Amino acid sequence: MRHLILAAIITISCVINNFAQTTPQTPQTPNTNSSTSYSISISGDADDNEFSGTSVSIKRSESVYKFRATFNKHKTNKVKDKLIKTLGTKDLKTNKGSYSWIKYENGKEVLECKLTKGNLKLIVNKDFASSAFIEMVSDFGIQLKDYISGTDSKEENKKELERAAKDIERAKQDLKRAEKELERAKKELERSKKD
Repeated sequence: MRHLILAAIITISCVINNFAQTTPQTPQTPNTNSSTSYSISISGDADDNEFSGTSVSIKRSESVYKFRATFNKHKTNKVKDKLIKTLGTKDLKTNKGSYSWIKYENGKEVLECKLTKGNLKLIVNKDFASSAFIEMVSDFGIQLKDYISGTDSKEENKKELERAAKDIERAKQDLKRAEKELERAKKELERSKKD
């Protein structure tokens, strides 16, 4: 019986240790090759849904921001209007239904953007672009993603935060249960020692 109680105490102690706080690790030096990406793809017959055949990819690294999208051709004019509103017409060049922008800051190319029917590619060279320009394009990329894919980034973020809060609450409940089990096992061990 003692072995069984001792095994239960060890098991519960291990569970509690998994949930216990640990000393924070010293942050590592940032990796210059780190990147984050987001992609969404919606497939199906283009006649069934305005978002069918839609693909959006956003990639961020230390030196480059890339936005690529494929979408139904009927959205091209609206995407073009959004691009003109944000990027302006100063650097706009058109050629047979193709629209392209190349922007420079301090003589260095910071943006290349090309829109054709149902296809958009936008690249920012973060090594030469100002932080304000990078932030503006990043925010604009989220707006484009939402329009092209029919998603709502604010709602996605809200749901993700709600899921994280639920996960934390579940972990707290698991920890409380494990602590109660440990207390019961300790009491049982004390009783068995007295007997």
